[in-house]
Amino acid sequence: TRLIKTPEDDTSGILHPHFSHDGTLLTWTEMIEKPEFLKGFGNWVIKVADFSIQDGTPVLANIRQYQPGGKGFYENHGLSPDNRQLLFTSSFENTKAFHSNIYTYCLESGELKCLAKDKWNEHALYSPKGDRIVWMSGRENPNRGTDYWSMHPDGSGKARLTDFNNPQLSGYNKKMVVSADASFSPDGKYLVAYLQVDLVKQIGVTVLIELASDWKK
Repeated sequence: TRLIKTPEDDTSGILHPHFSHDGTLLTWTEMIEKPEFLKGFGNWVIKVADFSIQDGTPVLANIRQYQPGGKGFYENHGLSPDNRQLLFTSSFENTKAFHSNIYTYCLESGELKCLAKDKWNEHALYSPKGDRIVWMSGRENPNRGTDYWSMHPDGSGKARLTDFNNPQLSGYNKKMVVSADASFSPDGKYLVAYLQVDLVKQIGVTVLIELASDWKK
């Protein structure tokens, strides 16, 4: 079932749709202006809609649009388990290529909060219980690769989860790895993750990562 129809040209596009944890809402990001030549990724907005099944057909209603920090690139990462906070990546505060930050935006109060900045930050997700956020970041990596990190929902308690790219750590892969999209198992013990191991040839692998028993500490 086609839920969203956008113009079939280079001025529009859809990224990262996610159901809310209770299945009543659908969120996604949508491009509303194409990029300027060799500059940025265009102008995007986050959309939130009520989701229901009516007479056997999926239906979106009451579509809301958000651009919390102004014009820029937005990548949707879904809602917190209580449906109050939008979690997303954006470049509206950054001018360097592949420099993006992780934010939350409270739908009730309108509070915008930056959780992770500097370097390349992307692909954030709440743990099943909503007590941690996992995201990928280039912090502390001298080779420009990215690893998975975790933090509290308010941005505190940041801790490295993987060590693919830092030669001073035991899991160093001896070549750049870009950690990309990931998803939790329902019990929160595993991440299934997509790793890009060659950006030029666009080669990637899907792996299962078993998290340490104390990874939330």
